[in-house]
Amino acid sequence: MAVSNIERFDELTGQVLAALYADFPMPIRLSPDKFVAEWWVTNEHIGAPVASRDTKFFTATVSWLAEAGYLRYEALDPTQLHGFANTVLTAKGLELLKAIPDSLGGSFGERLGEVAATEGREGLRALVSQVLSAGVNLMVN
Repeated sequence: MAVSNIERFDELTGQVLAALYADFPMPIRLSPDKFVAEWWVTNEHIGAPVASRDTKFFTATVSWLAEAGYLRYEALDPTQLHGFANTVLTAKGLELLKAIPDSLGGSFGERLGEVAATEGREGLRALVSQVLSAGVNLMVN
């Protein structure tokens, strides 16, 4: 069964936020090769590597997270192959990931790291849904 764009988005979001939380407050490079299997393909016309469809999806996901205010970055490589330079959680992103919902027994950030490393895609997607819902509530309140 094909994975929907929302499921892919949730999975990438969980992996990205977990990586940023683990290295906070140090800015990191978010490179697509760390998050997607096929990050480049050869363009037959120019005979050079170009961003794959998965890399373009990764770029769109990170861009959306930045626009939503969860992270910021200094620059995006124009080819998209080398990702986002100097990426770090914003105050809003950190506040969200430090939140400790009663049901988790740990902060969202801690659980994202654990789930990304040990549980499957389903667990990660479910947790990201909770995180993004909490983010909406954080903005409203």
